Amino acid sequence: MNTLTVRPPNSLHGQARHLALGGLLLSAVWGAQGAPAGQESFSVEDYFRIRRVTELSLSSTASRLAFAVESPVLTENRVDHAVYLSGLERNAQPTAVPQLAGGHDLAWIPGSDRLAFISGGPGGAGVSIYDAKTKTTERATASSDPIIRFHLAPDGLHIAYETAARANPATPLYQRFRDGGGGILVDSDTVGIHDFINPNAVPANPLRAVDRRLWIGLIGHPGAEQAVAVPGAVTEFLWSPDSTRLSVTYVADDTPASTVRSSRTSVGVVDAASSRFRPLWQAQGPAGGRPGVWYAGGEWTPKENQILVRRFIQQDLWVSPEFPEWTVRSASAPGDGVVWHSEETYHARYFPLGDGSVLVENTVRARSSLFLWTPQGSTPAKVVAGLGGSSSLFAFGADPECAVFVNESMTRPPEIFVRWGAGQPARQLTHLNAGVARTAVLQASEINWTSTDGTVATGWLMVPNQPGHHGPWPLVTMVHGGPQFPFTDAFAPYFYYWPFPLDAYAAHGMAVFVPHYRGTASFGRKYQSPIDDGGEPVEDVISGVKNLIATGVADPQRLGISGQSRGALLGPLALTRLPIFKASSFAEGTSNQVVNYELLDGLSDRDVHDVEDGASLYASPQRYLDLSPDLHFDHVRSANLFEAGAWSQAVEMLGFAKVSRHFGLPTELVIYPRTAHNPNSPLIQRESAQRNLDWFLFWLQGYERTVPASAGGETSASLAAQYARWRALRQE
Repeated sequence: MNTLTVRPPNSLHGQARHLALGGLLLSAVWGAQGAPAGQESFSVEDYFRIRRVTELSLSSTASRLAFAVESPVLTENRVDHAVYLSGLERNAQPTAVPQLAGGHDLAWIPGSDRLAFISGGPGGAGVSIYDAKTKTTERATASSDPIIRFHLAPDGLHIAYETAARANPATPLYQRFRDGGGGILVDSDTVGIHDFINPNAVPANPLRAVDRRLWIGLIGHPGAEQAVAVPGAVTEFLWSPDSTRLSVTYVADDTPASTVRSSRTSVGVVDAASSRFRPLWQAQGPAGGRPGVWYAGGEWTPKENQILVRRFIQQDLWVSPEFPEWTVRSASAPGDGVVWHSEETYHARYFPLGDGSVLVENTVRARSSLFLWTPQGSTPAKVVAGLGGSSSLFAFGADPECAVFVNESMTRPPEIFVRWGAGQPARQLTHLNAGVARTAVLQASEINWTSTDGTVATGWLMVPNQPGHHGPWPLVTMVHGGPQFPFTDAFAPYFYYWPFPLDAYAAHGMAVFVPHYRGTASFGRKYQSPIDDGGEPVEDVISGVKNLIATGVADPQRLGISGQSRGALLGPLALTRLPIFKASSFAEGTSNQVVNYELLDGLSDRDVHDVEDGASLYASPQRYLDLSPDLHFDHVRSANLFEAGAWSQAVEMLGFAKVSRHFGLPTELVIYPRTAHNPNSPLIQRESAQRNLDWFLFWLQGYERTVPASAGGETSASLAAQYARWRALRQE
């Protein structure tokens, strides 16, 4: 991927015209400018042809591979989950195994051709074993409570698993509010808006609401398991190489209630024969100005009595979890004189090598890959040399030089690759997405620019594949959520958080800009720690747009902006401070910080907002008013689409629609039923994606789609009604 360095402009090249608009649903402004030019092969429908690998498991002999693939089934409004078995040889033909359909947590029993997996639905009813030779399946556990995770011992004989059951099966507040016959005493620290609108609302302290137990047993002897008494809620457990012990990461029972309680973990060790538990590294909460400290890890080094331990010092609510210190120590006792090494991580996975070094699947500068950690620092691992893009889901045989993994990029859909040994290049094993790869034709680059305060910011730029044409393009800026979420060099990495069809924008003649604003993880502690959450991040977005205008990439008369979650707070703030955008689309955001503060539970306000914004609403109301986009819409000139899930932030999005209509701007507000913060219904994903594509094509290019979508509930009449609304609003 190329890098384009963009210098800041002295001034904007052109300003958007003033719009005096009014109306109810609110629609477009400028007249139609004709159908978009350029590559139109990739459509919204192509997102639902993507087959995503969600798990990989390699047998200990590296002769068999099991992998899970998820793909949408629009006709049934569900996601299919299939499991395939394959060899690693060239021209291997992966085979779907019907007995494994829906199975997850795939794990080969060491030294065998038998595959263990959790079956019985998302809750995980139990562990089963599939014999690849006899093609038969048997039950491996007899727990009456759902099993949420398991691990097989290296000896191929023992199993450890964790069950979860509601400790207090009381009627949820949502139901009691609707069906109760009398007054209900509630706690403002734990009750918030989700208890009123979401039947699936998660309790404020989910670890306390669930009875979680750890069990140890023998494979093939269901019902003979023994419970392990751990003084807290287990979050991870891992077998030692000799199968005699388990390292355990857990949240101690005496950890105080807070919204970050589940992250304040400790590490201990269990003796498998006696089930006795011994704590090693114990978390400490913040007290008297001293920051809190917690520990995670427990990955064992091969053939050694050592484990990888990570220490987190809570200096910042969002930043600290991405900056652990690590060490490899004896699992018998921590010892004195521990030397800690610092690294940045984001959703990392760890594979200790045994010589004080560790292979780490990590994200660095918005690219996921494999890295080698040593006390001297981090370097890219040789396993992925020459591939580019992002690599993930690494699985290893007994030899760490033999690995399978998924590789993809912004221009290449995901496929499985294999590296057979040292000195061998990685080669592609599957062709799951060959059809999508032929249609996904666009150009993607990493760009850099100088932000308002002189900091060099970075982001992605996607442009249509039109040789010889370098702009200016209609531009849609996408402000990601998080805030720490890094928009990686992967194929449609944000689509399943909210289905903005960025690739389809580029296929229909528009450029797409994704700024890694400050607060984004994987770019260093300083970059992830803005002084003002409503300052530098917003300025990074604004300065990036200005730079693209100045360099002739973006057409200043055809600018759009979108964002979801945190991006639907920062994006609207940018919209109010740089009122040159012609169209916007925001989902699941916050229109007013005062309302947001009052609607959330008290724990979230104290642990999140008071820390993030420097003071409580009641002590510093002006701070919350300044960060409320709906109070600064007087100069906005865009047509605005707002979307939300009925089970999530629909109430908070109302303010956006109201203020947009108040100032006479084209406005549509769409609420999706039975939808939370991230929609998981394929039909709703497609509806939102098509609506967003239609919206920006209409407002930025004057283009109207004349043929209804190829499947689903859309009709010619509904499509005509959509454009009739928008055309009417354009004239007002």
